Amino acid sequence: MRPWTANLIGLSLGVAIGGASLQLVLPRFLPHREPPPVATAEAPPPPAVVAPAAPPPQQTAPAPLPQIAMEWDPRPGPHTTAPLPNIIHPDSPPAHASEAHKPGLIYTGTGFFVATDGSLITANHVVHSCKQIRIASRLVQPTTVELLATDQNHDIALLRAGSITPPALLSIAHSPRASGRVFVLGFPATARPRIPDETWATLENAALPFADVRTDPRNTIWLASDVITHGYSGGPMLDPATGTVVGIVHGNVEIRGLHARHAAIPDQLVIGPGAGSLSRFVHQEIDGAYLAATMPMTDEDALDTARRATVHVLCYPM
Repeated sequence: MRPWTANLIGLSLGVAIGGASLQLVLPRFLPHREPPPVATAEAPPPPAVVAPAAPPPQQTAPAPLPQIAMEWDPRPGPHTTAPLPNIIHPDSPPAHASEAHKPGLIYTGTGFFVATDGSLITANHVVHSCKQIRIASRLVQPTTVELLATDQNHDIALLRAGSITPPALLSIAHSPRASGRVFVLGFPATARPRIPDETWATLENAALPFADVRTDPRNTIWLASDVITHGYSGGPMLDPATGTVVGIVHGNVEIRGLHARHAAIPDQLVIGPGAGSLSRFVHQEIDGAYLAATMPMTDEDALDTARRATVHVLCYPM
């Protein structure tokens, strides 16, 4: 072998051996580098969740009290010393009540429990032309009730909430007074949805300058009050001395000419069916075993019972 050939072979072997050694040694001295990341498709962000817009609150309006204007009949009635008004109650159901119950509005009034089976009383014009009737109070969750019976002539309606136990019951008076103060509860626009407003009113039956069946408190109650208005319809008129109901709110009445002749009598009064009308209706429609018994109680206990028995009546028109 020629000398230059041997040198060439030796040089080649040296380069090969040296390169392998460098591959083993250099990683110990060079800084570590991570391999470049593999490009991946980025996941799209989750879609934003948009809460549905809350439906607009349903409007409520207290059921309007019938406004009754009474003309005087110039002929004096029997057993009277003054002309009598020729009407006491308007035609029932009132014509304006059906017109006022417009779609989209919930009309409201007042009622109160009278029997352990969930029966309650309100004014007929409050629940006239209702697709659904519900009640609620501080002690009664919103509950759908059934319309059982009506007395259109006296503007009385009987409802029943058979699924609940009434928190308190009110009884109807046997011998209502013709004068004095009564406690009245109702849900006008100023009341909270589940807590009724309260007011005191004065019985005016004995003060009216005529005396016949129309001023007999068993048939019709006449009250003087400046605050009883829309929403009080159907509300109880309570005699605090006995804890019994002497009547319910029906409407406002203006007797033309009476105030001019007798200044002591207000020019506008509140009227409603009296205890006799209520009692006849209730006993005709409800088993007496379910009715509340009349029990002696203090004035404060009577007022508290009335508060617990009274509910907000809501009419969802057809």
